[in-house]
Amino acid sequence: MMKNKNIVELKNLIFIGFLPVLIFNFGNLSNYFYQMIAARIMNFENFGLFNEFNVYLVTILSPFVSLPLLISKFVTEYDQNNNSNSFFIFIKNKISKLSFFYLGITFVIFYFYTYENSFEKLIAIIITLINSFLSIYVTIFYAYLNGKKNYLFFSIATASPLLLKLIFLLIIFIFFKNIVFYIALITTTMGILLTLLILKLKI
Repeated sequence: MMKNKNIVELKNLIFIGFLPVLIFNFGNLSNYFYQMIAARIMNFENFGLFNEFNVYLVTILSPFVSLPLLISKFVTEYDQNNNSNSFFIFIKNKISKLSFFYLGITFVIFYFYTYENSFEKLIAIIITLINSFLSIYVTIFYAYLNGKKNYLFFSIATASPLLLKLIFLLIIFIFFKNIVFYIALITTTMGILLTLLILKLKI
């Protein structure tokens, strides 16, 4: 009996403690290499614009910073009454509609603030807003997994966009060599989209 208990505790330590942290740090390492490689394969101007629009992305997402904690909290509470799945569907639909409205207003402000008769910048604005919506949407899935205490899958899901955008950046560089800033922004879009596809198949 004691042996079985020790085995269970060891499994919990590995799958709840060690592996999620390892995977999460692997995602951070992927992001570090992504930034380093992006700096090498883009010229100074393009890399500066790439970072500028990434700052815009962070700024746009700032009102939603506490969203994962709130959703996780409610998912945990609803899970006790076996209503977490219906709550997840409800909150996903409501937040999606809210974020569309929010990003619509943001686009108008963003457009007049950054647009300088540059078609490339207009493309970058649109890509940044798409990335903002996808980031908000995928956060709902992350919060759901965290609320369900599925820490291993949660760590895989949060690390995968970081790894995938690195892979996509390398693929684009291999085939096209010369990368402009808005093409680099698309790698984030592709990473989140593929992660969402996996999450929608699993949840």
